[in-house]
Amino acid sequence: MKDIIQNVREAEAEAAKIIDKAKEEATRIVGASRSAAQASTDKAKLDMRGEADRIVAEAVAKAEAEAAATIASAHGKAETEISPSAEAMKEAAEAVFNAVAGGGR
Repeated sequence: MKDIIQNVREAEAEAAKIIDKAKEEATRIVGASRSAAQASTDKAKLDMRGEADRIVAEAVAKAEAEAAATIASAHGKAETEISPSAEAMKEAAEAVFNAVAGGGR
């Protein structure tokens, strides 16, 4: 009977060792999985930041190009709409001449 009890205790001790090893292995696997998941998440965040930076840079470049085109268009319009006609320039020149030559009459 002692031998049976001794064998049961030895089997229990061996089972406890196996369970401890399994727990250690499970802890190691969970830790490795967490590390891999964190690395994957960090890479995805970095990729998304890079993509966001690229999109913002493209949007800024597009907005700058549109602003430059709008300014050029407005400048061209201003030149054509504000430029005095030949008649207006002639009248202004005559007025200046008369003011200077005629003594301001």
